[in-house]
Amino acid sequence: SSKEKGGTAALEQCLLDVASGRGSPHRTFQNHFQSKLCAVTTSVQQIIASFKEEGCDVVRLQKVLFKLVENPPPVENFSRSLVLYALKFMSSIGSIIYFGASSTSCTRPRYLEDFIILNPKWLSNALSLTLREDSISTFFEGRKEQRSHENEVLKINHSLPVFSLDETIQLWDREYIQKVGKHFAENGSNSDFFNFLQQVCEHSGIFVPFSVRMKNGNNQTHYLLPIFAPQVPTNFWSFKVKENWKTTLCNSFIFYESIPCNFIDKLSAEIVKDLFELSLQDETNSIRIQSIIYMKTAIYAKIVEEVEDVNANKRYSHVTEIFVHLIETDSPLYVGSNVSSGGRKLIASAKGCEGSGGEKIWKLGYSTVLDAIEHVVNIHIKGSIGREVVCPGCLLKNNPNRATVWNSDDVNYSDECIMCPSGHEASPHLLLGPYEDVDDNMSVATGVNSVYSAYSAMSGYSGYSTYTNASKADALLPGVVIVALWDRANNRVVRIGSGFIADNRRGLIVTASHTLFNLDSDPNHGSIDEEFFGLPNATAIIGVNPRGSDSAVFTYCADIVASDVLNVDGCILQIKTKFERPVELDRNHLTERSEFPISSQIKNERLKRLRMTTEFQREQEVRVIGFRQTGEGILVGGGHINRIACVNNGFVCKPLDSSTSHQAGNKFVPRSEIVVACSTGGGNSGGPFVNEVGEVIGILSRADPIETQRCYLTPASEIKILLKKARKDCEDIFYNSYSAMEHF
Repeated sequence: SSKEKGGTAALEQCLLDVASGRGSPHRTFQNHFQSKLCAVTTSVQQIIASFKEEGCDVVRLQKVLFKLVENPPPVENFSRSLVLYALKFMSSIGSIIYFGASSTSCTRPRYLEDFIILNPKWLSNALSLTLREDSISTFFEGRKEQRSHENEVLKINHSLPVFSLDETIQLWDREYIQKVGKHFAENGSNSDFFNFLQQVCEHSGIFVPFSVRMKNGNNQTHYLLPIFAPQVPTNFWSFKVKENWKTTLCNSFIFYESIPCNFIDKLSAEIVKDLFELSLQDETNSIRIQSIIYMKTAIYAKIVEEVEDVNANKRYSHVTEIFVHLIETDSPLYVGSNVSSGGRKLIASAKGCEGSGGEKIWKLGYSTVLDAIEHVVNIHIKGSIGREVVCPGCLLKNNPNRATVWNSDDVNYSDECIMCPSGHEASPHLLLGPYEDVDDNMSVATGVNSVYSAYSAMSGYSGYSTYTNASKADALLPGVVIVALWDRANNRVVRIGSGFIADNRRGLIVTASHTLFNLDSDPNHGSIDEEFFGLPNATAIIGVNPRGSDSAVFTYCADIVASDVLNVDGCILQIKTKFERPVELDRNHLTERSEFPISSQIKNERLKRLRMTTEFQREQEVRVIGFRQTGEGILVGGGHINRIACVNNGFVCKPLDSSTSHQAGNKFVPRSEIVVACSTGGGNSGGPFVNEVGEVIGILSRADPIETQRCYLTPASEIKILLKKARKDCEDIFYNSYSAMEHF
């Protein structure tokens, strides 16, 4: 209090502590107080002041660098990085606005580095004038016909506030912006400046990017504009239906901690992207998006499938309505358990035809939406989440806040039906989605194991990006496994590697071939194509991370079902049996123990699958997750089995194509690889290298014998070929058993 003696001094000291970062690892003002400015910063300040005196509102970085070269500051090792640091310093104290490219995840960050805003008020005016509703409406109206003809995405829904990349650049072609831009236009063009303003909006969350894979296989970048989203109207959605052949499904996601302010914007962009791809990539051209309505805290979609009955010469329409809403505790749509203070709840509901276990609901976008939610949650939510499945009967007949809910992990396909306390019956296929095939580019929704969701690569990669979800490596661990070669005859484990789950429906595991095959052609360990190094009574055992545990336990036995040992250091295993009791194996001695067949019930094991992508770029940051066996702390490598996964960071160096190399007899020559700079060790072999959104770009094959920080990956493109072969060749026991049961 100012009335108390020393109150002012205490406040002053508190402000100084905050500014200087005392007592905190995060410094707000970068050592501004009680520190001497370096000569580079002083020179940059003088140059910026001269531009301001000339009346410039914006200046190119290049002009500042030219002036510094003409009159360099008196420092040793003068570099561009010192200039960028000086600009960030000036931006942090408010004298200029400078974004830079090193601390953003924008799709094209280099433009943010090229310009310096000298007059913050000018930028504010430019944004407000350009992004006014009447200005945008005029821009839309003038391009309405062009949008319909040129862009498959934009013509689907004119009312959706979505711009193409070109439109978000052309939007700035206004007189009051050209007036400023003419001072530094190159070759009479302001395109770089327009790109800069476009990236400013993306950096600030005004434009939310998403990339749609078109029918020709190319990606098109689009932007969602949250500023034009209206509030959610009262009584917009109801769980009730009028037709007796319809039903309502609902999943609720509980966020126990606070969520990012732009979470619903990121989620809406992901849902829009995935729904567009669902429609565009439909080979029958029968699925179309009738409407998408984007709101402040919700998104609604109506998906239609046109079906022609040739015999009756009639056409039928199947319609699914989907509604995703971030709700408050007092919402009339609130279902399930209560959320503590500070938490939030997201509901994802869908209405449509109940027949065939709600197959049409799942096929027409519901699975796609749930998968999008899981994807965005894994990236942007740091705290733990809960997930509930709501009883459809309760939604139709009771008040939503009295509806029965089940934890999504407690619902299994093996259950014949589920009965809620109110007497409503629901089949697992209705609650979890139809049980069908998944192809190479499809994704299974985590927790709700439906298969109708097309997943494409991330919106756009920035070489400057940092891990927005670095702490989420733990969320990927359930999909990473430890793989060991077990010599049953001699009761010992002879080799150990890592791998990941690629298909949680069939129990398919990806690992490195050299863990289970003699790729080095050692004459003492069988021929190169002999499984398990020629051991007559051997098998692969798989260790997984139980929920809530840091240590993997050996739980399954698996057979090799697909390999190409001469060209690919990667193979596919299929889980066949399960130990009656999981084994916490710390030494290489393992005796025979009870196990039982698990193939037909693998779906109920609730395994987590990692997604793969064939897209990567040089300098892209990646992480390898695996079970190193090189020793740790006081433990010596080889004397102890490490069951705790380790994460190492690296970056992509280049792709390596060896397809033209001469095949030297019966020896392993990799067809293609990815070169990565990353520290690895024994036991990491077969471990997945994942990008910033958790997608696998390849598995570890080998380390460079000379440059030990350099390693080689078997790319996801090669793994997908093996995976496709495995799915085609291996008998799908569960599916056959289920089909046979239908005859009785």
